[in-house]
Amino acid sequence: MTKVPVAIRHIPAPGPPSCLALALALLAASPLGQAVTLIDYGADWKLWRGKKTPSRPDYWAWTKAEHDDSDWESATLPVFFGEKVTDGTELEDMKSRYNSFFLRRKFDAPDPDTVTSMTLRAKVDDGFVAYINGTEVARYNVETEKPKYTSAASKAASEPLRFRNYALKNLGEILLDGENTIAVIVLNQRRTS
Repeated sequence: MTKVPVAIRHIPAPGPPSCLALALALLAASPLGQAVTLIDYGADWKLWRGKKTPSRPDYWAWTKAEHDDSDWESATLPVFFGEKVTDGTELEDMKSRYNSFFLRRKFDAPDPDTVTSMTLRAKVDDGFVAYINGTEVARYNVETEKPKYTSAASKAASEPLRFRNYALKNLGEILLDGENTIAVIVLNQRRTS
Protein backbone atom coordinates (compact mmCIF):
# COMPACT_ATOMS: atom_id res chain seq x y z
CA MET A 1 0.00 0.00 0.00
CA THR A 2 1.43 3.38 -1.02
CA LYS A 3 1.17 6.11 1.60
CA VAL A 4 0.22 9.52 0.18
CA PRO A 5 1.36 12.69 1.97
CA VAL A 6 -1.33 15.37 1.89
CA ALA A 7 -0.90 19.10 2.26
CA ILE A 8 -3.37 21.90 2.59
CA ARG A 9 -1.38 24.86 1.41
CA HIS A 10 -1.53 28.45 0.24
CA ILE A 11 -1.28 29.31 -3.42
CA PRO A 12 0.07 32.88 -3.52
CA ALA A 13 -2.32 35.62 -4.53
CA PRO A 14 -1.76 39.31 -5.15
CA GLY A 15 -2.73 42.01 -2.71
CA PRO A 16 -2.34 42.78 0.99
CA PRO A 17 -3.58 40.69 3.94
CA SER A 18 -7.20 39.63 4.09
CA CYS A 19 -9.54 38.39 6.79
CA LEU A 20 -9.12 34.79 5.70
CA ALA A 21 -7.26 33.16 2.85
CA LEU A 22 -7.33 29.41 2.68
CA ALA A 23 -6.39 26.88 0.03
CA LEU A 24 -6.12 23.09 -0.01
CA ALA A 25 -3.65 20.92 -1.88
CA LEU A 26 -3.18 17.16 -2.01
CA LEU A 27 0.10 15.33 -2.63
CA ALA A 28 -1.01 12.51 -4.94
CA ALA A 29 0.31 8.94 -5.05
CA SER A 30 3.14 9.30 -7.50
CA PRO A 31 6.83 8.46 -7.35
CA LEU A 32 7.62 12.15 -6.88
CA GLY A 33 4.87 12.89 -4.33
CA GLN A 34 3.57 15.65 -6.59
CA ALA A 35 1.06 18.12 -5.10
CA VAL A 36 -2.44 18.18 -6.57
CA THR A 37 -4.64 21.16 -5.67
CA LEU A 38 -7.95 20.21 -4.06
CA ILE A 39 -9.28 23.72 -3.41
CA ASP A 40 -7.47 26.58 -5.09
CA TYR A 41 -6.97 30.05 -3.69
CA GLY A 42 -9.87 32.10 -4.98
CA ALA A 43 -12.22 29.10 -5.04
CA ASP A 44 -15.90 29.43 -4.21
CA TRP A 45 -17.01 28.36 -0.74
CA LYS A 46 -20.34 28.41 1.08
CA LEU A 47 -20.60 31.41 3.44
CA TRP A 48 -22.81 32.06 6.47
CA ARG A 49 -22.64 35.52 8.05
CA GLY A 50 -22.51 35.29 11.85
CA LYS A 51 -25.73 37.23 12.53
CA LYS A 52 -27.38 34.07 13.91
CA THR A 53 -26.61 30.41 14.44
CA PRO A 54 -25.69 28.56 11.21
CA SER A 55 -27.61 25.38 12.13
CA ARG A 56 -30.50 24.41 14.40
CA PRO A 57 -31.45 22.55 16.54
CA ASP A 58 -27.94 20.99 16.54
CA TYR A 59 -25.59 23.98 16.57
CA TRP A 60 -22.61 21.81 15.49
CA ALA A 61 -24.35 20.30 12.43
CA TRP A 62 -22.73 22.98 10.22
CA THR A 63 -19.32 21.32 10.79
CA LYS A 64 -20.47 17.93 9.49
CA ALA A 65 -20.36 16.61 5.94
CA GLU A 66 -24.10 15.84 5.74
CA HIS A 67 -25.23 19.37 6.72
CA ASP A 68 -27.51 20.98 4.11
CA ASP A 69 -25.88 24.32 3.25
CA SER A 70 -28.10 25.05 0.24
CA ASP A 71 -29.33 28.28 1.89
CA TRP A 72 -25.77 29.54 2.45
CA GLU A 73 -24.46 32.11 -0.01
CA SER A 74 -21.55 31.50 -2.35
CA ALA A 75 -18.32 33.38 -1.62
CA THR A 76 -14.97 33.53 -3.34
CA LEU A 77 -11.92 33.50 -1.08
CA PRO A 78 -10.45 35.56 0.38
CA VAL A 79 -13.38 36.73 2.51
CA PHE A 80 -12.62 40.09 4.11
CA PHE A 81 -13.73 43.51 5.21
CA GLY A 82 -11.81 46.74 5.72
CA GLU A 83 -8.82 45.58 3.64
CA LYS A 84 -7.59 46.63 0.21
CA VAL A 85 -8.05 43.37 -1.67
CA THR A 86 -8.74 43.19 -5.39
CA ASP A 87 -10.46 39.77 -5.51
CA GLY A 88 -12.57 37.74 -3.13
CA THR A 89 -15.70 38.53 -1.14
CA GLU A 90 -15.99 41.69 0.93
CA LEU A 91 -18.36 41.60 3.89
CA GLU A 92 -19.37 45.25 3.72
CA ASP A 93 -22.06 44.76 6.38
CA MET A 94 -19.83 43.10 9.00
CA LYS A 95 -18.30 45.99 10.96
CA SER A 96 -20.19 46.65 14.23
CA ARG A 97 -22.94 44.16 13.19
CA TYR A 98 -21.50 40.68 13.64
CA ASN A 99 -18.27 39.16 14.89
CA SER A 100 -17.99 35.93 12.92
CA PHE A 101 -18.57 34.17 9.65
CA PHE A 102 -18.60 30.53 8.63
CA LEU A 103 -17.21 28.79 5.54
CA ARG A 104 -17.82 25.30 4.14
CA ARG A 105 -16.34 23.51 1.17
CA LYS A 106 -16.46 19.94 -0.09
CA PHE A 107 -13.29 18.26 -1.39
CA ASP A 108 -12.35 14.80 -2.59
CA ALA A 109 -9.61 12.80 -0.85
CA PRO A 110 -8.01 9.47 -1.68
CA ASP A 111 -8.26 6.39 0.51
CA PRO A 112 -7.51 7.71 4.04
CA ASP A 113 -5.27 4.70 4.70
CA THR A 114 -2.86 6.04 2.06
CA VAL A 115 -2.56 9.54 3.54
CA THR A 116 0.51 10.04 5.74
CA SER A 117 0.32 13.78 6.48
CA MET A 118 -1.88 16.79 5.95
CA THR A 119 -1.14 20.46 6.58
CA LEU A 120 -3.60 23.36 6.71
CA ARG A 121 -2.12 26.71 5.75
CA ALA A 122 -4.19 29.79 6.62
CA LYS A 123 -3.96 33.54 7.03
CA VAL A 124 -6.59 35.04 9.33
CA ASP A 125 -7.51 38.23 11.17
CA ASP A 126 -8.18 37.55 14.09
CA GLY A 127 -8.86 33.82 14.76
CA PHE A 128 -10.39 30.62 13.38
CA VAL A 129 -11.28 27.01 14.12
CA ALA A 130 -11.34 24.48 11.26
CA TYR A 131 -13.17 21.15 11.14
CA ILE A 132 -13.07 18.28 8.66
CA ASN A 133 -16.20 16.11 8.65
CA GLY A 134 -17.23 17.48 12.05
CA THR A 135 -13.87 16.95 13.80
CA GLU A 136 -11.73 19.91 14.83
CA VAL A 137 -8.40 19.87 12.98
CA ALA A 138 -6.86 23.32 13.58
CA ARG A 139 -7.33 26.57 15.49
CA TYR A 140 -5.62 29.92 15.88
CA ASN A 141 -6.26 32.69 18.41
CA VAL A 142 -9.46 31.09 19.81
CA GLU A 143 -9.47 30.04 23.47
CA THR A 144 -13.20 29.26 23.64
CA GLU A 145 -13.44 25.46 23.53
CA LYS A 146 -16.58 25.40 21.37
CA PRO A 147 -16.87 28.80 19.68
CA LYS A 148 -20.28 29.97 18.54
CA TYR A 149 -21.33 32.78 16.26
CA THR A 150 -21.29 35.22 19.22
CA SER A 151 -17.77 34.20 20.34
CA ALA A 152 -14.67 36.34 19.84
CA ALA A 153 -11.04 35.68 19.00
CA SER A 154 -8.86 35.67 22.11
CA LYS A 155 -6.67 38.52 20.83
CA ALA A 156 -6.01 40.58 17.75
CA ALA A 157 -3.85 38.97 15.06
CA SER A 158 -0.34 40.36 14.70
CA GLU A 159 0.20 42.57 11.66
CA PRO A 160 1.37 42.05 9.03
CA LEU A 161 -0.65 38.88 8.64
CA ARG A 162 1.31 35.80 7.63
CA PHE A 163 0.31 32.35 6.51
CA ARG A 164 0.66 29.72 9.23
CA ASN A 165 0.90 25.95 8.85
CA TYR A 166 -1.16 23.52 10.94
CA ALA A 167 -0.23 19.83 10.87
CA LEU A 168 -3.45 17.80 10.90
CA LYS A 169 -3.51 14.59 12.95
CA ASN A 170 -5.51 11.33 13.09
CA LEU A 171 -6.30 11.52 9.39
CA GLY A 172 -7.43 7.89 9.22
CA GLU A 173 -10.16 8.72 11.74
CA ILE A 174 -11.20 12.00 10.07
CA LEU A 175 -10.97 11.61 6.29
CA LEU A 176 -13.47 9.69 4.22
CA ASP A 177 -12.58 7.92 0.99
CA GLY A 178 -14.03 10.34 -1.57
CA GLU A 179 -16.06 13.42 -0.61
CA ASN A 180 -15.13 15.30 2.59
CA THR A 181 -16.15 18.67 4.03
CA ILE A 182 -13.97 21.35 5.58
CA ALA A 183 -15.84 23.87 7.74
CA VAL A 184 -14.30 27.00 9.29
CA ILE A 185 -15.53 29.58 11.80
CA VAL A 186 -13.67 32.91 11.57
CA LEU A 187 -13.82 35.28 14.53
CA ASN A 188 -12.86 38.90 15.13
CA GLN A 189 -11.60 40.01 18.53
CA ARG A 190 -14.32 42.65 18.57
CA ARG A 191 -17.10 43.76 16.25
CA THR A 192 -15.41 47.05 15.41
CA SER A 193 -12.10 45.51 14.32
